[in-house]
Amino acid sequence: MGRRIAALLAVTLLAAACGTDASGTGEPGTVLLRYGYQPGDVIAYDLRQEVQVTIGDQGHTTTSALQTDGTATYTFSEGPVPDTVEMSLAGGLTVVSATVGIDDGEPVDAPAGTVMDLDLTVVVDPRGRVVSGTVGEYDLPPGLAELFSGAAGSGGQMFGPVLPEEPVAVGSTWTTTQRAQGLGMDFTTTIEGVVAAEETIDGRAVIRVETTTSMPAVEVDVIEMAAQLAADPEAYSRFFGEGFTAEDIRAAAAGLAMLEAAGAELTYVIEESTTTTTAWMDPATGDVVRMEVSMLVVAVMEGRGVPGEDDSTMDWEMRNHQVYTLAG
Repeated sequence: MGRRIAALLAVTLLAAACGTDASGTGEPGTVLLRYGYQPGDVIAYDLRQEVQVTIGDQGHTTTSALQTDGTATYTFSEGPVPDTVEMSLAGGLTVVSATVGIDDGEPVDAPAGTVMDLDLTVVVDPRGRVVSGTVGEYDLPPGLAELFSGAAGSGGQMFGPVLPEEPVAVGSTWTTTQRAQGLGMDFTTTIEGVVAAEETIDGRAVIRVETTTSMPAVEVDVIEMAAQLAADPEAYSRFFGEGFTAEDIRAAAAGLAMLEAAGAELTYVIEESTTTTTAWMDPATGDVVRMEVSMLVVAVMEGRGVPGEDDSTMDWEMRNHQVYTLAG
């Protein structure tokens, strides 16, 4: 089975307790955390996900909820450049329950049993940072690729946290920053991590690693973003899939440009975006035995100066919680 999603935590708890520099570098009792996944490794997780979206629009509040169960299987192959590996995520999520809220407060239950396919490939470095990615058979389009590797480019939502640069021990903390640019946005994400504790899961000695990824408030000019999408509509049409043709993207951009010429402003402000990841790693095998990921995104969309319309504000909040458990 290989080291699989191995984190080269090349240390045993006994060695650490005896004050050995198990990593070969750094101070006694420390370890250099590095992912050691190898081409040919395959690892599978049971995955449960709960999503809740709340929208406030002109005095009405809508809440929708989705719960899914499924599997996530990771296959590793050689990366395109040295010190990287390509990780392909495949699997399926079955809808256990889905409730779509409507503005009069009466929920509508959506059919359960729907299967949502997973199909994502990323290239990552030894610390778990995303270098590039594809969805399905298509590369991420220009602009979106840069945002993905900068903003969502920590592997914490997919296979484990971004690991520290220096050797660490229980109680060690670290901070990593990563700049994200694309589609008119430019901001820096901050990842704060801690080696929290030594614990036991199902009789296995594990190390609990916790990280928090946050980004500052970001204002997006919706009209400008649409213009950038229209610069390469075929690429974005392939990425977004059915229902988003290249002609649809061109038409939307043209319509928004007309609104801008009439003095309208449309902005989307991401007020808060925080992702917390807790990963339990077995130092003897290097497996991520269990991982929990929680995400909160709070945003506001504002429309001003739209001909024939009152100025409007729409609040949007998403909470997403995922639990990965090593299969078998």
